Amino acid sequence: MNAVLSLMVQSVTDSVRTSLRVPFLLSRLNKGSHSEFSSSTNTAETVIDPEMRHFMIVGLGNHGMDGTRHNVGMMAVDRLAARLQLDWQKSVGHHGGFICSTVLKSGSQPFKVTLLKPKTFMNISGTSVAKAVKALSVALQDIYLVHDELDRNLGKFHIKERGSAGGHNGVLSCISCLGSDEILRLRIGISRPACKSEIITYVLSKFSDQELAVVGVTIDQAIDALLRHMENRLSETVT
Repeated sequence: MNAVLSLMVQSVTDSVRTSLRVPFLLSRLNKGSHSEFSSSTNTAETVIDPEMRHFMIVGLGNHGMDGTRHNVGMMAVDRLAARLQLDWQKSVGHHGGFICSTVLKSGSQPFKVTLLKPKTFMNISGTSVAKAVKALSVALQDIYLVHDELDRNLGKFHIKERGSAGGHNGVLSCISCLGSDEILRLRIGISRPACKSEIITYVLSKFSDQELAVVGVTIDQAIDALLRHMENRLSETVT
């Protein structure tokens, strides 16, 4: 492995080990654990209140272009779905993508989480997202868009709470179709190529094996940060 990438993997891995205060492996994956989150798809265990807080996590990308830099958002929600042991279902008409849902608990507070992968191209993904949001009655402030970020280095991520699309056409489409820029975003860095003329080719090309080693660990860390962000918002609602 390239020495620089090797150092990045070690740095990110060490950060994961030392910075997380919450063990975000849900109880379905580790029964008997004392994780602050537990999960259930059994309505006999969890009464699903129609007023229950409902979060939607959208992985942006181009359907059918797995492994490319532009699809790191879809890679992230795939990883979260695997962690939650959820199976993707092809939507029936109105979502225009692939979807899965579950009910989680933070302490004693249940909340619903829906994951969505639009089937449209990235630049018009907002149409799919808007249809799903309307069909499932998700509040705009409870949507998380997960996407690639050219201006953030590989191995880095950031949660942005509002603002412009920052030149990302998938995010711009979502803002336009939802009529608001008050949408939470988890931005995962893919680094920027040296020449501006190479950007399109760069984002549509696949990660190298060395880069994937960094991306995989970064996605795990980013998912944990997103869940922590969600938990903090739930705590604010209760208080």
